[in-house]
Amino acid sequence: MNRNRIATQIDAKSQETNRGMFSRFSSHWITPSIIFFLAIFLRLYQLSTPSLWLDETHTWWFTRLPWNDFFQALREIGVHPPLYFTAEKIITSFVGDSEFGLRILSVVTDLGSILVVMQIGHIVGGRQGLIAAGWFWAFHPMTIWYAREARPYSMAIFFSTCVVYAYLVLQKRKSFRIGLYGFISLCLGMLTHYFVWLVGFVLVLKALTEFRRDPQIFRRWALIFITASMPVATWLVWFFQLPNPSLGIAWITQPRIQEPLITLWNLMSGFGGEASVATCIFGIIVVCLTSSSFFTKESRPLAVNFFLVGVILPLAGIWFVSQRRPVYMDRYFSVLLPFIIVLIGIGGRQVWYKLQVSLQGFSHNTPTKLVLLIPLIIGFIAGFQVHESQTYAKENWRILAERLIDIGVSQQPVWLTDTEAMTALEYYLTDQYAHLEYTSSSQCHGSCWWILRRSYTATHAFSQAVASPGRLDEIQTPDGCSVERYWQDDSGLELWDVRCEQL
Repeated sequence: MNRNRIATQIDAKSQETNRGMFSRFSSHWITPSIIFFLAIFLRLYQLSTPSLWLDETHTWWFTRLPWNDFFQALREIGVHPPLYFTAEKIITSFVGDSEFGLRILSVVTDLGSILVVMQIGHIVGGRQGLIAAGWFWAFHPMTIWYAREARPYSMAIFFSTCVVYAYLVLQKRKSFRIGLYGFISLCLGMLTHYFVWLVGFVLVLKALTEFRRDPQIFRRWALIFITASMPVATWLVWFFQLPNPSLGIAWITQPRIQEPLITLWNLMSGFGGEASVATCIFGIIVVCLTSSSFFTKESRPLAVNFFLVGVILPLAGIWFVSQRRPVYMDRYFSVLLPFIIVLIGIGGRQVWYKLQVSLQGFSHNTPTKLVLLIPLIIGFIAGFQVHESQTYAKENWRILAERLIDIGVSQQPVWLTDTEAMTALEYYLTDQYAHLEYTSSSQCHGSCWWILRRSYTATHAFSQAVASPGRLDEIQTPDGCSVERYWQDDSGLELWDVRCEQL
């Protein structure tokens, strides 16, 4: 009984504090501000230092196209809808197409995501939920990775967070402004990445589960979802009018039975392909926070609903679909992170109460504040691994290009075992290396060089192993040829000097 009374007093005091927290800067903003500035540091630290990896150079290639060819090229390649690449083309025309210029859009959108998830955490868990949500997002290796690459994932995740925020607000009150905000966010999100459609659909299902209690939220959200789907539907209609449309995902393999559990752990911990003490501890803290959301009578229905409908159902549904047509790639599920934020926001509040109740005999609550430094330090170490661990390294096309220049191969045949490598080398090489050609078999006469890109190495962190049909694992030298020199980078790029006898 005494514990319940203390918890009630803490809750009342917290609510009184939260009433003015967004209207003025106060000491209650110190911890969120520290988290936010650490997040800025982790995302901007040496942003230009890593080489662009292959997919990032594809983004660069799109930005160079004239407008009259731009949308047609996006349509024919078919991997992504057009919004992100359109934004990149506009932004790079002002800031340039350096590594920094290509990546800054992802940084900005991810920092916007942090502010939105803090709002989500505040809605479901007060100030404690705000801090827990901000902590998770600021130090999560997956969000840091996507914030530092010139690809559409960070922008897609940002719009997903905005959509979930709008839904939570509409659950509490009817608001045309928030409804319009949700509509625009969902519309732009689906034009950024096709999997954002899954977020809108899941929220329709969630609203359906609450139809008896609140039929209006279902009607409002179903209308938002249907109307917001129209622009991307128009794009897809235009795309499928091609003679032989292809979404360019033939390399995705059929998922294994354990894949949803692996993806769930990756989403919670930011696991990048190799065991790490920091990410394991980070993941365990996240599991504890999310689990705590299920053990309070008041918050259990919301937490269970968001977990089952917002996380488990999409993973299971896409897994079943992928048994016939594989589309399951766990980095695509990063758009589900806002649903996990809801659980973390609720759990953060519950854990805070338990800590204060357990330590309420200490003066000024100093031990509780010191305990909070532990996850802050662990989170920063886990997040900083993106800069230090080879697991998160990008393909180093810059150093390969420098190697080609140093050894002076401009007058020798250079063969590529991967057609896509041409774009990456074009970014870092001058016009004198325009003689690079693709070949699937040895055509060397005399002395020549081969460039080999091993399939999907560390650059596909957070994803299960995938295969690319026909991709070579080593250079197949014909009779009479031998490898004179060999160079390899840890990121999976190799350079072979092959000498063949003159026939």
